[in-house]
Amino acid sequence: MAQQADADIPFGTVDSAEAKQMIDSGEYQVIDVRMPNQFAKSHIPDSVLAPLPELLQKPWEFLADDKIIFVCDVGQSSQVACEIAAAMGLEDLYNLGPGIVGWEKDGYPLEEGLP
Repeated sequence: MAQQADADIPFGTVDSAEAKQMIDSGEYQVIDVRMPNQFAKSHIPDSVLAPLPELLQKPWEFLADDKIIFVCDVGQSSQVACEIAAAMGLEDLYNLGPGIVGWEKDGYPLEEGLP
């Protein structure tokens, strides 16, 4: 399932299909680290908006539990978010490698609007 490239990396990377299965299990929370204007245009249903600058300043406001899939446009900012969560001691963390761009390209559902 999820791929962990190196034992030193404290999180896994998943593709769209793997992320969809994890989300559908009901066990994982999706945190979108893009800016509100990007989130409003399209986001994974039921995802939580936590813009990376805010997450960097106040991670405890967004990160309380394990089992998180972080999402951004193409998987770079969400990788930073994974590192932040891991530094807080959280486990079972995943980066959506292809990001929302890949998610949409693969035909998975998206919603519009802000929470």
